[in-house]
Amino acid sequence: MLYYSVRMAKSIEGQGITVASWVQKVRTKLGFSQFELAQILGVHWVTVSRWETGRSQPRLPHLHSLVKLYLNHALDIPNLIATLPPTPVRVFSHGIAYDLPGVLPQVGRYLADGLKLGYQVVYLKPRSASPKRVLAELSLPSELHRNPALKFVDEEKVYFERRRFNVAQLIWEGRRLVRQAQGEGYRRVRIIADLRPVLAREVPACKLVAMEYLVDEGFHAQKRAHGIGIFPATIPDPGLASCILCRHPWIIGPAGPIRNPYYNDPVLCQARRYLGGEVHGGIGSH
Repeated sequence: MLYYSVRMAKSIEGQGITVASWVQKVRTKLGFSQFELAQILGVHWVTVSRWETGRSQPRLPHLHSLVKLYLNHALDIPNLIATLPPTPVRVFSHGIAYDLPGVLPQVGRYLADGLKLGYQVVYLKPRSASPKRVLAELSLPSELHRNPALKFVDEEKVYFERRRFNVAQLIWEGRRLVRQAQGEGYRRVRIIADLRPVLAREVPACKLVAMEYLVDEGFHAQKRAHGIGIFPATIPDPGLASCILCRHPWIIGPAGPIRNPYYNDPVLCQARRYLGGEVHGGIGSH
């Protein structure tokens, strides 16, 4: 577990950018002029110019205000989905499906397409949810649960060991499911994981972030499995929400999959670090 934590930390640190560059990129992504941003933050536009050229650095209150402004923009998922066009693609490594109107039927389409492509589809569901209930939520016919290529697995078995969330358990179970599918003659596995009840169990954010980095790395390291994670429409912790968004190359919208502009985005990663107080280089002195 320590090995994976170190790798995750290195991947975050490796994307570090200067404060000056970060401020300029955030302003550009938000579509503000230096004058407009200065008005929002309550400073002179020359001050913003000095931040962007590196001649001075923002005080911590100004930096945190800019971080919150950017995260509010990036984590406005309904607006993000509404403004980006879907991409006509049936196979991709992995994506995120937020529990928003019109999204779950697209997850159902993803499930059905996997069966049509000859894959085994594994749905990690809450223990309390029956297969028929899951299919109904995804706008799929209930008789689909009889399809031998569709397997329902209780999330408790995959994510938890003795009722405690365990990332190592997840990795081991994921590999076992892929091996088992291969042994049954399936060339690929399509995994759909309902993470909504997992987040509701107050799992420490650091463990969930570690999970996202490992899952992202795992899907990209091989071609035998891909999948979708279903998450709540809103995640109260903005740091956790930004990490989750950052680790999924695709977002499922009501009209289909969308390329995630925030995937592996150093600006978003840096915003999360600043939000958590991970600042260096004398920020706050000017």
